[in-house]
Amino acid sequence: MKIVEKRCYFCNEPAVSREHIPPINLFPKGDDFRENLIKVPSCKKHNNDKSNMDNEMFFFFCASNFAITDDNDFADLKNKSIRAAVRDINLFNSMTDDAKAFKKKFGGGSVISRAPNKEEIIINYRNHKFYQECILRGLNYEKYKKNWTGDLFILPKSLMIFDTEFDKFELYFGMKKFEDTVLAQKNEHAKNKIFQYEFIYNDGDIEIIGVCIYMKYFFYGLFSTKNSLKPIVELFKPGCDMSLFSEISYT
Repeated sequence: MKIVEKRCYFCNEPAVSREHIPPINLFPKGDDFRENLIKVPSCKKHNNDKSNMDNEMFFFFCASNFAITDDNDFADLKNKSIRAAVRDINLFNSMTDDAKAFKKKFGGGSVISRAPNKEEIIINYRNHKFYQECILRGLNYEKYKKNWTGDLFILPKSLMIFDTEFDKFELYFGMKKFEDTVLAQKNEHAKNKIFQYEFIYNDGDIEIIGVCIYMKYFFYGLFSTKNSLKPIVELFKPGCDMSLFSEISYT
């Protein structure tokens, strides 16, 4: 495979391949889903070496989202998730074992319940952050054709609980509008069920990218080069399990 761009979208190291943004295994087979997928140059670390994390995230999405399990378009994804769990029982156990044991082993994490069955899926926040960061940096690279070297703060909307004060923040920065648009397009086009994104805000100091996976998993990337993120980060000082999301990422 010929690599036209020579540098990785994430770290600016020499590129050895091209990575799909988001990972192609999120998409069912077929032209309706896999048309015009985004590909960016990537080094080995930020493509091949994170394949196990791709499997973990894919298992999380399938196990925690009824939009997938109840939709016939996702039948092959459901079967793929089951096969992956059978092949990698350690992965399955790591996400379904007792929460206290998980926190002791990995240094963080939490549990969500998949109502109404009350099945528990353990979240490794560190892996979620890296997964989200790869997607956000890839989208930024696709737009500007260069590696992002400024500050990046990730707001994992679907993994956090917000009070009513967040409504003002959400409205001001266009997050509410983005989410309303995503949910309204659920049946408009098959690809919209899998992945949607939008550059929702840019005032010259801060640019925000909104992302949604499987019509439910929303997160946002706040990009800045002028220390403008510091007051925003202070607004989202979460508990110990979520503290890594309040850290600004640097290349």
